[in-house]
Amino acid sequence: FMESLKTLMRIPAWWAMCFGIAFGSFVSYSKSAFHTKYLVALDPSYDFQTLVIILGIVNGTTYAGGAFFGARLADKWGKKDIRAYGWLPAISIALCLPIGIAAWWSSSIEMNLVFTTLFLLFMGVYLGPSFAIAQTLAPINMRAMSTALFFFILNMIALGGGPTFSGWLIDVFKENYGEVEAIRYAMTVTSLLFIPSIISFLIVARVLPKDWSEAEKRNIELIKTN
Repeated sequence: FMESLKTLMRIPAWWAMCFGIAFGSFVSYSKSAFHTKYLVALDPSYDFQTLVIILGIVNGTTYAGGAFFGARLADKWGKKDIRAYGWLPAISIALCLPIGIAAWWSSSIEMNLVFTTLFLLFMGVYLGPSFAIAQTLAPINMRAMSTALFFFILNMIALGGGPTFSGWLIDVFKENYGEVEAIRYAMTVTSLLFIPSIISFLIVARVLPKDWSEAEKRNIELIKTN
C-alpha cells in the first residue's frame, strides 16, 4: 500500500484527475440525494409512481449514454492530442454547471426533467477519460491499488461529503425560506463545487502528456524485467 501510495503521489495528473472526479461527483451525489425530494415538494400533486419510473429511465439511459459517448470521443480525440483526456471532462463539467443550476430553478417538473436529462448526459462523459487515466498512469503492477485508492478518494470526498454538505445547507436555508427555495439555494451553492473540478481537469490536460509518456516507458521496463 505504502509503495503504491508513494509512487502515485509522484504522478501529478493522477492526483488532479482524482480530485477532478471527486469534486464533480460531490455535486452529482448531492443532486441524486435530494432530487426526488425536491420534485415532490415542487409539485405534490404529481403522480409519484410515474415520477420515479421516469427518473429511473432518465438516470439509467442518459448517464450510461454519456459514459459511452465520452469514452468513444476521448479515445478518438486522444489519438490526436493526449490532453483530450483532461479537456473533455473539463468541458462536460463546465456545461453541467449552468444546466444543473437551471434544473433546480425550473418552474415545473417537466422542465426540470429536460435539464436533468442534459445534465446526466454530460455528467457521464468524464467517467471514461478518468478511468483511462487511472489505469494508464499507474504502474502495471499497481493498477488494482490505483483503482482502490481512486475510489477511496472519490467516495470520501463525494459520497461522504456531498449529500451531508447539501443537507446541512438545506437546513440552514430553511430558517428563512420554504422547502423548495431552501433546496434551490442549497443546490446552487453546492453546484459551485464544479469549479474546482473543472480546474483540476484543466491541470490534468496540462501535465498529462509528460506523465503519460513516463508511464508508458515505466510500464515497458516493468514488462521487460518481469
